[in-house]
Amino acid sequence: MSVKRFHSEKDNTLTNAFKPDQTTRATLSNMGASDVSEVFSIYGVQSTSSIENSRAIFEFSTTEINQSIEKGEIPSSGSVIYKLKVFNAKHSDTLPNKFYICAAPVLESWTEGEGLDLESYQDSYESNWIYRDRLKTWNTQGGTFPLRKNISNSIQSNIIEPSQYFDTGTEDVDIDITPIVQEWLKSEAGESTRANSKWFTTEYLPNNKGDFYTLYSTEGDYRNLIVSTSSAVHGKNIYFSQSSSDVTSTDNIVEAFALDKNPLFIVDHSPSYTYLLLTQSVSGIFGNTKVELVNNGASIGNPPDFSGGAGLDNNGIMLKLSSSYEDGSRERSYYTKKFFTRTSEFFFKRPIVECQFDSSTQATGSLPNPYKEEDEYLINITNLKSVYKNYETAKLKVHTRKKHIHPNIYTVARDTTKVDLIDDMYYKVSRLADQLDIIDYSDEITPSYSRLSYDISGSFFDLDMSLFEPNYSYQINFLRKVGNARIEQAERFKFRVEK
Repeated sequence: MSVKRFHSEKDNTLTNAFKPDQTTRATLSNMGASDVSEVFSIYGVQSTSSIENSRAIFEFSTTEINQSIEKGEIPSSGSVIYKLKVFNAKHSDTLPNKFYICAAPVLESWTEGEGLDLESYQDSYESNWIYRDRLKTWNTQGGTFPLRKNISNSIQSNIIEPSQYFDTGTEDVDIDITPIVQEWLKSEAGESTRANSKWFTTEYLPNNKGDFYTLYSTEGDYRNLIVSTSSAVHGKNIYFSQSSSDVTSTDNIVEAFALDKNPLFIVDHSPSYTYLLLTQSVSGIFGNTKVELVNNGASIGNPPDFSGGAGLDNNGIMLKLSSSYEDGSRERSYYTKKFFTRTSEFFFKRPIVECQFDSSTQATGSLPNPYKEEDEYLINITNLKSVYKNYETAKLKVHTRKKHIHPNIYTVARDTTKVDLIDDMYYKVSRLADQLDIIDYSDEITPSYSRLSYDISGSFFDLDMSLFEPNYSYQINFLRKVGNARIEQAERFKFRVEK
């Protein structure tokens, strides 16, 4: 078993599109109970430069992933990847093409809501474009996600917004989100750390009235630290009184941050007042943010970025058009990409995080020396049952022998049928009703999650029946590799899955 799938637990569409009246934006509309979600950017419809956006958010259970690791069902690290798979929903409306969609981690918790209306946007529930739950707004309207411009350059783009190119617009989402899941799992294991920034008082204290620093928080919020004549907090602005004494200025900064009723940063100083230590209130990798300085001519340097943050609270994934494809700078629309959600009637079209890994083992010492693959083989699954329950995991044994060998009554009675091992073989499982591939051959990708193991007794692989929709029949095919040649076996093996 080298594939494990985790279905979304909630999903929703967030939009600021105009309602049919072309006057009111649907920023309070909710589509959390809809069986499809939408991603689009509409340019220049309501006015010559108007922009309307729609984004889809999905959340998966990190606890469930962690439990599978603890049970030994999937590896904790190493050659394992996690793919976000969200499936295209066909429709008759205009379809965008030649664009990028990114999968950005959501930085704040949210509720799913009960809305259904994707046409007139009449259902007002939370979450929506403005509110993440009934009482709390998003730090950034449209759902809070990490912005590259605010994040330290030490953080790789593959965790900020991994993306995928869509040529025709009919493609499914298939994005590697391994770095994001790994950070989720750190938080699940209690291994998160808070980022901090150390400011040496002789180098980084702003000293002209009006000078200010902008500090970004782990959850996408910010505070401006501004030189003033007294300590005060007004909204997102924190004012402190600058003094000719670094010690006094340092105390004033600590005092000013302490006035913040919704503190994003914990601020203290060293006993000797040589530096200020600013620490993110919330732990996580996206606390590794930049510190921006705006000054009025003072000769002070930019203080260091926040660093040392690790882990990521699992608030799900957002699918949105990438940067210029969404913000209107291309002066064209990308309308409309639709995806199935968790409430879809189609089992295999529901959003998943798919864990892929290669658990196969090859006892190469069992191969004849020299090993030469034959042109033709006969293959049989010797212990395949006709029906499985969807909670079973079957270890299937595969017997392979050269086709030109024909056992007779004498040899069968005398000996166990000889096994002729195949060194490089893969399986595929498809649904009989429509030939939909549920697990495809993995011979041309890494990790090779459908590669068969073998030892001296033959080949074998594990098959997790929870991957399959109950009350359907399925078919197993085999493929073997000889150099670069791909040879699919003629044999087909059928089974059924029930609850």
